[in-house]
Amino acid sequence: MQQKKNIPFNTQVDCGEYNMKIRNLRSDVAGEESTWADLFKTEMIANSINAGSWLIDIPKQYLWVCSKCKKMVPKFQEKQIKISQLREFIAPEFAEKVLKYLSSALKEPSPFEIEVPLVTAKDSPPTWFRINGVAAFTEGSFLRQIYGLIEDVSERKNQEITDLNFLAIASHDLRSPLSVIKLYLQLCERILAGKGDNYILELLKKAELQVHKMNSMIKYYLDSALRKAGEIDHFPVRFDIKELLKEEINELHLLNPTYILYLRRGPSVEIVADRQKVGQVIHNLLTNAIKYSPSTDVILVHYTKKDGYIEVVVEDRGIGIEPAHQQRIFDRFYRVKDENDTIEGYGIGLYLVKEIIKQHNGEIWVKSEVNKGTKFYFTLPFS
Repeated sequence: MQQKKNIPFNTQVDCGEYNMKIRNLRSDVAGEESTWADLFKTEMIANSINAGSWLIDIPKQYLWVCSKCKKMVPKFQEKQIKISQLREFIAPEFAEKVLKYLSSALKEPSPFEIEVPLVTAKDSPPTWFRINGVAAFTEGSFLRQIYGLIEDVSERKNQEITDLNFLAIASHDLRSPLSVIKLYLQLCERILAGKGDNYILELLKKAELQVHKMNSMIKYYLDSALRKAGEIDHFPVRFDIKELLKEEINELHLLNPTYILYLRRGPSVEIVADRQKVGQVIHNLLTNAIKYSPSTDVILVHYTKKDGYIEVVVEDRGIGIEPAHQQRIFDRFYRVKDENDTIEGYGIGLYLVKEIIKQHNGEIWVKSEVNKGTKFYFTLPFS
């Protein structure tokens, strides 16, 4: 199945051809007196990238769309559509979320992008579209126009939903036998506890930790898919970040007894966040530090209380990361390989870490030198 061409458009990265198209769109339709002739020019641009063009005139309170938009969304047949009617075109369960996002995005003249299901025709299921746009302001900083491109992404989106449903079912089916294995291991531990065979008990505990690790991996994959679909849940509670750091360090030390995982002394610091997901962040960063430090055995963790937030650092003295890789290390499925490509991984962990931190209104970044080590920093607000 051939996937339609995406329009990668955001405020952080220069996306080449498509950003140039939409910048041209600015010059075509952002004049003080926009007319249908302006929209006709943008239609030619949109056709070159298999998309439609649209323009909202704020003073006149109307939405104008090109002929291609009308073919993609038959409900756009009216020559002029009032802004007050826009909610009618969005799938009801998404309307509030989409309008809230757009309201936030339109406070500054930065490009925005959103994928949204639109009701294309009466009694028809919604169709997924990617909408890219930018706001134009007057010299007095009043919002004048919003304009951009729209592309049908239903084929890809429907495949993602199918994949997500499959992954959710597979995750459930995999967790069931793992739960049974864990119960059997715990039963064996209780039977052997009074017999003094500490070596076998230690092996059983390690096996149980591996079951826990497998459960975490399954959750990583499911969370990754849910994050992409925008459906991941968030359960904030108040907890002590120091205690969580100690828990994750102690657990990983049992799995990696040859490593020294050292938490620098510091005060107790309470924050309000999703404890389980912040634990995933710490676990993943520690696992990465161990994985990429084959010739050293010390991992250092420390944290600093700042003005309104906490900063946590996970530091290793491993192989380091080249500058070219540092720019992409948090991308989905991107992996930094060692010289012999012997380090396992799928490039999902750091992507999830970034998304979890982003969900908490925090920041994450990396500093590294080749053959000297790496420091991962992340911040979380206190509440």
